[in-house]
Amino acid sequence: MPAGGAEPLLETNCALLVDRLLGLRTTDAFASSAPPDQSAAPYFGHVYTDLEGRQWQELNLQALSQHQAFLGIGA
Repeated sequence: MPAGGAEPLLETNCALLVDRLLGLRTTDAFASSAPPDQSAAPYFGHVYTDLEGRQWQELNLQALSQHQAFLGIGA
């Protein structure tokens, strides 16, 4: 357990390297959203459309951190 008694949020030892970021948005920045397709990977959440028509894919980091293909990737 980390110092201070807090438990790790995702309960796994992994990292996500992001080399480009368009920014973080709140739900107020989007015009609409749709749930993921039933055939979508379990780590895909809603698809949001912003006010300029661009689509953003929500990721469930807890589900992604448990996915074997993600855990098997090495840098």
